[in-house]
Amino acid sequence: PSPLAMTAFAVLGIILWAGMSEKCDDFYASNHGMLLTVFHIMVIVMSIASVVGLSTFVGQIITDISSYWNQFSSQYLPIGEKKDEDKA
Repeated sequence: PSPLAMTAFAVLGIILWAGMSEKCDDFYASNHGMLLTVFHIMVIVMSIASVVGLSTFVGQIITDISSYWNQFSSQYLPIGEKKDEDKA
């Protein structure tokens, strides 16, 4: 999934986990322990994946902006250097 979807799933999982009462947690732990364990693992994994995905997304945006601005600055040379056609 995209970084935004992973972030949404992570936030929703954290909200669900934080809003779970002690009685509800005890019920799922006693009757559906594997489901509760998988839920906890998935919330943790999606939280980590959303941080990594968003950092990758931000890095790609920075790279795209940098390459966009470099296409305009490549026509200018530092002071004292001449173009290849002017050197001959």
